[in-house]
Amino acid sequence: MKGRDSLSDTIKILVGPLYQVFIIDRVRICAISSYFATTFTSASTLQVIHPDVEPRIFELATSWLHKGVFTLESFEVIGLEQLIDVYLLGDLIGCHTLKNYTMDLIQHSICSEVRRGRPGIRLSLNQIRKIFANTVTTTPPRTLPSVPSLQPWYRIG
Repeated sequence: MKGRDSLSDTIKILVGPLYQVFIIDRVRICAISSYFATTFTSASTLQVIHPDVEPRIFELATSWLHKGVFTLESFEVIGLEQLIDVYLLGDLIGCHTLKNYTMDLIQHSICSEVRRGRPGIRLSLNQIRKIFANTVTTTPPRTLPSVPSLQPWYRIG
């Protein structure tokens, strides 16, 4: 039986043009990602390269994987553009829970802005094109729950 520190228990994911290395628990990543589950079915496959994925975006995804929330090494704010990129990464790797978490954050941001009397987040045409161009067509549609705290905003009269 292999020990917990065995190389086969972890995988390397190299991202970005400089191939930044992320070491991730194989079982954990394969449990939430259909892409990684398929890619790492063989114990002999120990790494994958994604030069088009920004390391910062993958860092957010791995923090979510380990902690259940997005965290960054620095105290920077996670912006809409980054949330879109993480959503698209979730789509790329077939991780619907990551996509839903990211969409929940976008929805929460919109609701918070509306509660403050602001128009909410507005997506640019380029952001909308990016989402549509990079979303897999077999992705199941997301159903948004009703937001009871916003119901007073919908009253007419």
